Amino acid sequence: MTISNEKLQEIVQKDFMDAIFDGDLKRVKLLLAAGITPDKFTKKDKPGDWTPLMHAACAGHFRIVEALINAGANVEAVLIDYDLKQTIYELLDTTVNPNISESNPRSMVIGMKNWIRECVKNRNLNGQKTAVLKKGRLMYGKNKKNC
Repeated sequence: MTISNEKLQEIVQKDFMDAIFDGDLKRVKLLLAAGITPDKFTKKDKPGDWTPLMHAACAGHFRIVEALINAGANVEAVLIDYDLKQTIYELLDTTVNPNISESNPRSMVIGMKNWIRECVKNRNLNGQKTAVLKKGRLMYGKNKKNC
């Protein structure tokens, strides 16, 4: 029995989707290193669909967001839901699961927005880190001051 390339691609894309939803950073990085696109789950995805970055951000998976952005994920992608068009920043304001942050979901939203901006900035600086995530808090600069 042989598996067609199309079927194999479908299996890998499903695994990528599961890894994003499960928050499995190791598996996400492995699949990205293998060449999977960071902007789509399947070939059938159209502009305006949810992207892996949108799912990871709304689930609070900071490190997966970083890995996707470093792999070239499009931060400017827009979700189109009927007449509503939302960027990832607007999407975070309306769809974050309140159960992902034990203390304050709003603080997670603000932290994720800042994290996305910093990851994009770092990617544009050829990977030079200006921010790091420590114990769930975003730290900036040489002294890594808490934001």
